Order: sequence, then C-alpha cells, then structure tokens
Amino acid sequence: MSDASRIGKRLSGVFVEAEAHDGTKAVSQLGTRTDVRHTVRVRNLMVYDASVRADGWVPDRSRICFSARASGASPLPSLIYLPKVQSSVTETNWAESLEPLGEGESCQFDSALLIPRSQGKQSVFAKVAVAWPERGPLYREVRLRIEVEV
Repeated sequence: MSDASRIGKRLSGVFVEAEAHDGTKAVSQLGTRTDVRHTVRVRNLMVYDASVRADGWVPDRSRICFSARASGASPLPSLIYLPKVQSSVTETNWAESLEPLGEGESCQFDSALLIPRSQGKQSVFAKVAVAWPERGPLYREVRLRIEVEV
C-alpha cells in the first residue's frame, strides 16, 4: 500500500484501512469529482464482539470538505443482522459508530463524500477507536492519514 491515497495498519486485535474511494477503486486525483468517499474499513481480529467508532477530518476546508452520503457504515457482509449504526457529517468532520462488530467481522464507514473546492494537495485524517466490552478495559486506537490531490 504505497499509494498516499490508501493506507492500512494492524494492531493487536484490529486491522484498519483508510482511503479515498469511488466504490470501485482507490482515487488519488480528485479533480472535480463529487463521487469519491473517505472510506475507512475495520476488521475485528478478536474472538469477542467489538464496539467501533470512526472519525474523519480535514484540517482546512478551503481545498476539500465533506458532504453527507445517503448510506452510512455497511457491514461486510450483513447476512444475519443489521448492527446499530450512528452517523454524523459536517464540512470538516464525520463520525460513525457501530456495535456490535462480531468476531472476525469487517465493516466499512463511508458516509462522507470528499468535495473539491480548490486545487492542491490535502491531507485527510481518520481515527478509529475499538473496544471489546466482554474483555474488560481492552481498547485500541488507530490514526491514519491519506493525501488527495484536487
């Protein structure tokens, strides 16, 4: 994952990946497109259900801002149940939470569209916090940064 528009990290109990994504592939050149999302994927590597919160932000909304997308976090796959999802999106921040994320399951947070405003490079940040309530005070936090060109 050498592309600056996509990055992944693995910590004990969780794998997190962030990217600018159009639904088909990672995107590093935004241009005038308005279909590209700030996407964060989380995989629970523990044998316990997890509670997950993901936050994204841009430090300067003069180049890129966020806009709400129609659907929020999507479990991958969701064949048995629909987990509880909460979502909010502003021009500079988005936040989504999901619980439970079952043992070995993955989810994708992608409710925030990246909206171009002016040319140049922009850092887009994500923070994912994962807790396993059945395990007691076990908690992991991952911070990721991607670069997108407008």
